[in-house]
Amino acid sequence: MPDGEHYASAIPMVGKKYGHLTVIANAGRRDYGRPSYARGHRLRIRLVRVVCDCGAEYDAVAFQVRQGVNRCTACAREDNARRQRDETSVRLSNGKTIAQIAASSGLALGTVYRRFLRGWPVERLGVPLRTARQCKGYGGSVDLPERRRTVYPGSAR
Repeated sequence: MPDGEHYASAIPMVGKKYGHLTVIANAGRRDYGRPSYARGHRLRIRLVRVVCDCGAEYDAVAFQVRQGVNRCTACAREDNARRQRDETSVRLSNGKTIAQIAASSGLALGTVYRRFLRGWPVERLGVPLRTARQCKGYGGSVDLPERRRTVYPGSAR
């Protein structure tokens, strides 16, 4: 089968949009692994030609495009810059920035930022997860069961 030809078992992707990427053509295959005469198997990865909303065009691995893993490098840089601006300069209703909340609570900056993006209440951004889940302001309002400890015969406890 020549490169670029559509496989019968492959998922048709040409013309479909996945996030910011639109698939415009099949781009063949890339082979990984040992050659066929050696022991082992070759892994064939399908490539597709994509165009991003920003105009960048490149080849990407098909299953990664479907899963939303692939991102244009220009868009990724822009997203990272936006995240850094948000973490350090956006003041929340309590007068603190996301970086200040993370530093005062001892949580990772990424954790607090993800909570902010998911719409958590400002009062709960810096609360550890176990405590946050027990609060009524948390999305599910789930009470966690107490941790069971198995006592084995002959143990010191």
